[in-house]
Amino acid sequence: MRSARIQLGVLLLEVSCALAQTVPPANVQNIEVSTSGRDVRVALPLSTSSIKPSVIVATNPDRLVIELPNTLSDGKQKHVAIHGPGVRGVRVALYRADPPVTHVVVDLEQSTPYRLLPQGNQITL
Repeated sequence: MRSARIQLGVLLLEVSCALAQTVPPANVQNIEVSTSGRDVRVALPLSTSSIKPSVIVATNPDRLVIELPNTLSDGKQKHVAIHGPGVRGVRVALYRADPPVTHVVVDLEQSTPYRLLPQGNQITL
């Protein structure tokens, strides 16, 4: 019985140590927007490459929301007006502080096909 208690205590200590070793949040360093013909490219350089982004497709109005977990951005929302082919603008803001989540919203004129390409410490849409 005593051996089982010791093993349980060691297991609980290992779990608490593992939880204490959290990965520090990444930072959105910039928004880079470029157009080429009918294509619009949004690049997001990050301070680290450990981020696993996801995309939420929203309607009324049409937009793509890139969700960046464990990522910080400036306290103020950043907005880049584009008025390019099919894209009105891009905005970045901290969506939630704890745990940190940043949203990058691409405002569209209409539903548009897209590709999300995480490469190293940059995410490109």
